[in-house]
Amino acid sequence: MKRTLAEARRDFEDGIAPRANDPTAKRCRDILAAAETAAREYANNYLLRREQEALALRDVALRELTAVRDECDDLGRTATEGRTGVADLSEQLSKLRARQAHAEDQLGRAEKVAEEIAKVEADPVAWYDDQSSRLKHLKQDFPW
Repeated sequence: MKRTLAEARRDFEDGIAPRANDPTAKRCRDILAAAETAAREYANNYLLRREQEALALRDVALRELTAVRDECDDLGRTATEGRTGVADLSEQLSKLRARQAHAEDQLGRAEKVAEEIAKVEADPVAWYDDQSSRLKHLKQDFPW
């Protein structure tokens, strides 16, 4: 029967383990262990994808922040040389602020992904179980 790991463990511990002989209990524990191993592998694959996403978001944001900083420096030099009017400088500065805000938002998204990664790493089996309670295709088959 398809169920979450927590449901299967509870059903085993409450219903099967108290009355099962040693070979049957061992077989059930082995099935639970294999299911938890599969859950950890699923969580690990998920973590790898999310880590790549977080790193990509961070890298793009840092490159953009560096570019904005460099352009601000250039804009400052241009302003001191008096080669550009105040209205044009103000418009360019406004665009740079918008780019900076967008890059900082990307860093915030990367931080949220990192927080999610930490949660999954803390307990991959519980995370998998939470996912399987919401996504029915992740529930596993148990013979009891």
